[in-house]
Amino acid sequence: MNKIRRVAAGLAAAVVILAAPGARAVLLEIVPSAPAVTQGQTLDVDVLISGLTTGGPPSLGGYDITVLFDTGALSAGPADVSFGSGLGFTFPQFIDPVPDGLRIEELSLEAPGFLDLTQPDTFRLFTISFTALAPDPAAQIRLGPVLLSDAFANRLLLDAPTPPVTVVVEPRRVPAPVPLALLAPALVLLVAAHARRRTAPAARARSTR
Repeated sequence: MNKIRRVAAGLAAAVVILAAPGARAVLLEIVPSAPAVTQGQTLDVDVLISGLTTGGPPSLGGYDITVLFDTGALSAGPADVSFGSGLGFTFPQFIDPVPDGLRIEELSLEAPGFLDLTQPDTFRLFTISFTALAPDPAAQIRLGPVLLSDAFANRLLLDAPTPPVTVVVEPRRVPAPVPLALLAPALVLLVAAHARRRTAPAARARSTR
């Protein structure tokens, strides 16, 4: 009886697996190049995908990702986005400004077999080069709506929500004035040198008499 139950349980599990949709779980990650940036400077932020299978399915065939950020502290436009090479030859590539962010889309034209063989488990989707506008101790970058599909246009589900990241925008550094005490020795030397230059001609004139 126990053997029959184990066989029945195995058959039931197989039915569940076969009946499950073709969606597979992946992860997205936001990776800034540094934890802080100075006002007026740029900061590169990568969006990575992981959870694929190196050398086999599933592979990523396309995506539609919205990146949101604190526009009071950071600025980025379509010209500030660069794509990775994990999808091979792609068309189209869309970058559209949206409120408080950018919507980025890319679709691979490569064959599914090519994507399965060439895509690693983890790779870069795109990079955004942000310009730091104003000081902020916790400028946030996060993902909005996300749509991922495999090489056969089946939807890929995120295994977990992508956590936002925060970066520190530091105020622009202004050179501090040099203390007068540090300048005093240099001023004394300049005055002494000037005095020597003035007395030297008179001394030479007396020596020639």
